[in-house]
Amino acid sequence: MKNIPFVIPFLLLFILGSCKHIDRQNKEVVQQHLPPLIVSTTLADTLSPEIVRQLQTVNVTGLKVKYATGQHVSYFEYDADRNTVLKVISNLPFSRHSPRADTTCRIIPNESIQMLRSMVSIEEQETGIVFWEASDADVYECLKAPFRHILVMRKNSHRILHRIEYTG
Repeated sequence: MKNIPFVIPFLLLFILGSCKHIDRQNKEVVQQHLPPLIVSTTLADTLSPEIVRQLQTVNVTGLKVKYATGQHVSYFEYDADRNTVLKVISNLPFSRHSPRADTTCRIIPNESIQMLRSMVSIEEQETGIVFWEASDADVYECLKAPFRHILVMRKNSHRILHRIEYTG
């Protein structure tokens, strides 16, 4: 009986995780009451081994922010040739049933990062602080359903900040 208060949150997470569809209003309620889980991840766990090989990266680790709604976002920082990264991400496959998908990475205004930042949780902002506060960089977006890639590429280095968002 003493363990019941500790079991209830895990049971709630299990039930929410098994739901296939949660409308936008309920997502906001869930996110307000359950903080996201932040775990370590690797680029190799997120992208296929062939893509990681093409990016010419080795053992890149990052952080994944997992929400009770099933949404998740990963943040990575690595060194790579910017043209190679743009080409590889542009060539990623996407669902043919996707209503929108990019065949190339497109440059977006730096202000888009701040607008996006205002829409994510405080925990996610803190997790990706290097990404959110990047300056002197070009920002690219590439929609590859069910994922959205945002690449912040520093102008005077080979440093890449890569955000991969599961869009469902």
